[in-house]
Amino acid sequence: MWRFHRYYLREMLLNLGMTFLMLFGVALLALLARGISRTQGQDMWLALWVTLLWAIDIVPDLLAISTLIATVFTFGRAAGDNEITAIRMAGVSPLRLLGSVLIVGTLTAGLNTYLLHNLIPYAHYKKYRPFEQLAEQWVANLRPSNNRIEMGDRLVMAWHRQDEQGRWIDVQIKAEGSDGNSFEGFAKRVWMEKGAREGLIYLKLQGPEGYRGGEVHNGKAMRGTIKLDQNAVIRISFDVREIAEKGKRAEGIKDLPTAQLVAEYERGGSENPEVSRWMIWLRSFKGFASLLFAVVAFPIGVLSKRSGRMAALSMSAIPLTIYFVCFYLAPGLARLSGELWPVALPSAVMLVLIWILMRRAFRV
Repeated sequence: MWRFHRYYLREMLLNLGMTFLMLFGVALLALLARGISRTQGQDMWLALWVTLLWAIDIVPDLLAISTLIATVFTFGRAAGDNEITAIRMAGVSPLRLLGSVLIVGTLTAGLNTYLLHNLIPYAHYKKYRPFEQLAEQWVANLRPSNNRIEMGDRLVMAWHRQDEQGRWIDVQIKAEGSDGNSFEGFAKRVWMEKGAREGLIYLKLQGPEGYRGGEVHNGKAMRGTIKLDQNAVIRISFDVREIAEKGKRAEGIKDLPTAQLVAEYERGGSENPEVSRWMIWLRSFKGFASLLFAVVAFPIGVLSKRSGRMAALSMSAIPLTIYFVCFYLAPGLARLSGELWPVALPSAVMLVLIWILMRRAFRV
């Protein structure tokens, strides 16, 4: 019997790999614009990295769907080529072919479980904070237009010309630093330097004349109009990471690995224990979705002997739709009931569908 398992196992894994690569490629293309937007046009490789982080977030769903499609195609072909009929005539129950389905489903479920408990929270956190080494890159990608640079409400600068060192000459500037310092007025020369730590930029103004605010000198805040010597230099600091992540979401439960959630929940350190418990069980049940999809697809493929594989693929959309409808209804039901049981609703519905389809296909 192992020959049958090995034969169908090889075909299922091939179909699974091709289907997953196709779906993942489509997801990457669909998310590329978001990656470019998140990195603010800084760098192509950084944009690809952020796109990959967003795509990783949906890998468990793609793996589960790929497992469903691969199983339907494999056993739909076997039914269409009368292989299932031949196995019946040899006195072997087609249910024994379920072994290869369980092997593939268990492998993908194990991978999904690891991703959901460990890698997905990391990717979920990093996709909102993609910047690691940004200071030089940020300066290099400041693209002036008509001798003018704008950076939101933090920096507006226009100049007459640039010298050989790239410094801006005769500059009208309005700047609000990340450290609370600000300046609005005229400067003889302006240039940028990398700060003492990663992501910190110093904007240096030589010969400033205008309104200065927020600078602390000898324990006192200096605010008001200034006019310094043409060789005097003041400095305004910009935290590039803080500017880039302005308005981004704060770290939440979705960013924490399951081991940390369990530890915080058990020792009572969780800010929202009910949500933490829900997330732990949600990841656990969702990890086994690919196994359920593989098993429910097996009788669908067997039943498609006359209708063909494309009809079987269309039929497989029914359990897929039912599962995700239940998945998105579950949080609302949990809030209404105040109970944890809705987290198991998608899996329970899939088990009922498996029982119905198995009865229909094998009369068991």
